[in-house]
Amino acid sequence: MRPYDRRNRGSNRRYGYFRCSDCDQEWESSHVYVKNNGQFPEQVQFGQECRNCKEECKPYRLEKLRCSKCHQQLCVCEDKRHNDPSKGHRSDLCLRCKSGRRCVQN
Repeated sequence: MRPYDRRNRGSNRRYGYFRCSDCDQEWESSHVYVKNNGQFPEQVQFGQECRNCKEECKPYRLEKLRCSKCHQQLCVCEDKRHNDPSKGHRSDLCLRCKSGRRCVQN
């Protein structure tokens, strides 16, 4: 896991489900950031672009992140890597990355 990044203060990462309103493309992402102000529904800070038509989209559903190994929100496993290495982060479609606030370190 990445060390705490103070630039992310006031944000929480979530798992989001997306559907493009223009072309109906669907996808999921673990790189969705919401404001952490205790309000519901949570306010998404950055959307993502659809890979087919480049329409800016926000998720229609959010979940707290869960570990892919133990399936808990507060992880109890010893593994250091919790993401799927076969699925790289698409920074070219991520509006947070495009704003200059990179989600992942290269």
